[in-house]
Amino acid sequence: MLRVQDEAATRPTDDAASRSLGDPVPAAKLIAWALIVSMLGIWTWWALSQGAYFGTVLLPGAVLLYLLVIVTFSLSRLPISGRGPHIVAIVALVGFAAWTLASLLWTPARDLALDYAQRDFAFAAAFGAGLTLAVALRRHVIFSVVPFLGAGAIVVVVMLVKIKTAGDLQPLIDRSGTLEFPFGYRNANAGFLAMVALGSIPMIVRRGRPVVVPALLAFLAATAGSLVVVSQSRGSVLGVAAGCLVLVLVSRRRIATVLTLIAVAAPIALFLPELLDPYETARGADGLRELQQAVTWSIFAGLLAAVLVAILSIVVPRVPVRRIAQPSPAAATAAILATIAAGLLAFTVLVGNPLDSLEDGINEISSGDREYGDIEGSRFTYAGGLSRLNFWEVAIDPAEADPINGGGAGSFRSVYLVEGPGDFEPRNAHSLPLEVLGELGIVGLLLLLTGLGAAAVAAFRSRRHGQDPSVVVATAFVVAAVMLAQAAVDWSWYFGAQAAPMLALLGSAAGPAALGTRPARTAARVAVAIAAGLLAALALPTFVSERLTLEAGRSWRADTPDAYSKLDTAADLNPYTDVPLLLKSAIAARRGDDDVAVAAAREAIARAPENWRGHLLAAEALRDDSAAARAAIERADALNPTNPEVNRIERQLRAGTER
Repeated sequence: MLRVQDEAATRPTDDAASRSLGDPVPAAKLIAWALIVSMLGIWTWWALSQGAYFGTVLLPGAVLLYLLVIVTFSLSRLPISGRGPHIVAIVALVGFAAWTLASLLWTPARDLALDYAQRDFAFAAAFGAGLTLAVALRRHVIFSVVPFLGAGAIVVVVMLVKIKTAGDLQPLIDRSGTLEFPFGYRNANAGFLAMVALGSIPMIVRRGRPVVVPALLAFLAATAGSLVVVSQSRGSVLGVAAGCLVLVLVSRRRIATVLTLIAVAAPIALFLPELLDPYETARGADGLRELQQAVTWSIFAGLLAAVLVAILSIVVPRVPVRRIAQPSPAAATAAILATIAAGLLAFTVLVGNPLDSLEDGINEISSGDREYGDIEGSRFTYAGGLSRLNFWEVAIDPAEADPINGGGAGSFRSVYLVEGPGDFEPRNAHSLPLEVLGELGIVGLLLLLTGLGAAAVAAFRSRRHGQDPSVVVATAFVVAAVMLAQAAVDWSWYFGAQAAPMLALLGSAAGPAALGTRPARTAARVAVAIAAGLLAALALPTFVSERLTLEAGRSWRADTPDAYSKLDTAADLNPYTDVPLLLKSAIAARRGDDDVAVAAAREAIARAPENWRGHLLAAEALRDDSAAARAAIERADALNPTNPEVNRIERQLRAGTER
C-alpha cells in the first residue's frame, strides 16, 4: 500500500525534527568553520592535482586530515555517541587500512601495500572529519555539503577557463583524443564531474531557499554533466546510471527530483552532438577549436538548466498536488521487479534472447578484433578491446590459492604479468571488489564492505531528523553510488579526490544520528589523537621519499652526484620502496657508472625480488659478466615473459654467448 501525505503537512514535522538537533555552541561553530574551509581546500587541491593519485599530493593532504581530526575531535568535547553503526564504520574502515598494511608481511609488492594502506587510512580520516563536521554543525548540518560541492564548482570553473584560454591542445587531452584535464584520466574526470552533477540535485530540490540558489546549482550540475560527455568516458556510464537510480529512490520529494533531473539533463541532451564533436577532431588541426566550442555549449547547457530550474522552483510549490510520500517496502520491491521484467521482455521482443546477446558481446569484446576506428563519432559507441575481462579473471586467482589473506596488497601487478595475455602491464584490476578479494582475501573484502555498509546504515538513520539531514543523506548516497558503481569496473578508489570526499559526505550524513548527549570519552579522544599522530608520522617520510625521487628524476642531468644523494636518502626514508634504487641504477647506466648501476639494481632486487625491473637493470649493467647477466635476464623474463625490452636484452645476451 501507498501512504499518501499532504506535502505541506510535513513541513512543521521536518522543521521540528531539525530544531531538535539544537544550535552549535560557539566553540563548535569555530570547529565547523575550520573543517569546512580545510576540507574545501583539500578536495579542490586534490582534484586539480591529478585527482591526488600520486603520493606527492595525497600524502600532504592526508597529514592535514590527520591534524584536522586531532584538533577538531581529539581536542574538543563534541557530543559524539560512543556506540552505533558510525562506530562500526570507523572501526571497519581503519581495520581495512590496517589489514592492507599488515599485508606487507606476504605481498610481493611492499611499496604498493604501503601506498594503498596510507590511502585507506586517509579515507577513514575523511569519514571521521565529515562526521565531526556534522556533529559540530548540529541543525545547520546542510552546510556539510559545502566542501564537496564548493570544490566541484571551483574545479568546473577552472576547467572552463583553462580550456577556453588554452593555446595548446596537448595538455588537455590524451592520445585517444579524450579529455584528461585535470585528473589525467578520462574516467576519473568523468566520475568526479558526475558526482558533482548528480550530487547537486538534492540541494536543488530542497525547500525553503531563494530561487537563485537552485538556479546556480542547476548551472553547476548541467555544466559538470556536459563535461562528463566531453570526457568520453564509458566507465562513467554505470556510475551515472547508479546515481540516477539512487537519487530517485532516496529522495523525499520524488516528483520534484525527477522534474529537476529532467531539467538538468534536457539541455545536455539538446547539445549532445556539439559535446561529442571534439572526439572526432581532437588529433586534428581543429581539435582545440572544437574542444573550446564544446565548452561553450556546456556553458549554454548550464544557463538553460538554470532557467528551467528557476521556473520549476517558482511553479511547482504553487501547484496544489498531494504528494505520494513513500511506498511500502513490498510495493517498492514489486515496482522495481516489474520494471526489470518489463525491460527484459521489451529487449527480448526487439533484440532477441538477452543471454545470447550478452554472450555475443563478450565474445566480440574478448576477441580484440575491433579498434577505435571501427565506430566513429563517439567513444561511447565503441564496444571492443575491453581488457577488463582479463584483468578480473586474473585478479581473483590469488584468492583461490589463499582465500583468507589473498596475494597481498599490490600483488595484482605481479600476478598479471605472468598470468595475463601480455598486452598490458596494469597496476590495478579495474574492479575494487575483485581486486580487494584477490589481494586481501575474504578478510579484506569483509572489512571494506562492513565499513561502507555500516556508514550507509548510520547515514540512513539520520533521515528521521528532518529535511536538511535527509538532503545531506541523499547527497551522500548519490555521490557514493556514482563513485562505487564506477569503482566496480575501474580504479576510481585510488584517486583521493573521488574516494575521500565521498566518505566525508557519508560521515556527515551519519552525523545527526551519531549526536550524543555528552562529550566523547577522554580515553577515546586521546586514542584517536595518538593514532592520527602516528599516521601523520608514517606519511611524512613516505612523502619526502617520493618528493626526493621526483626531484632527482628531473635534475640528474644537471647534477648527477646530487641526484644520487637524493635517491639514497629517499631509499633510506622508505625501506619498502625500490623506486629510488631503480632510478639510480638507470641513471648510472646512462652515465656509464656500471658499478653504481649494478649495486643499486642489486639493492632494489633485495627489496623487491618479484619486480622484474630490477633484474632487467641488473642484466643491462652486467653485460661484461655474461653468466650473471643471463641469470638476471632469465629472472626478469620469468616475472614478465612478454615484455619487449626484456625479450630484446635476452636475445642480445644469447647472441653474444653464441658468438
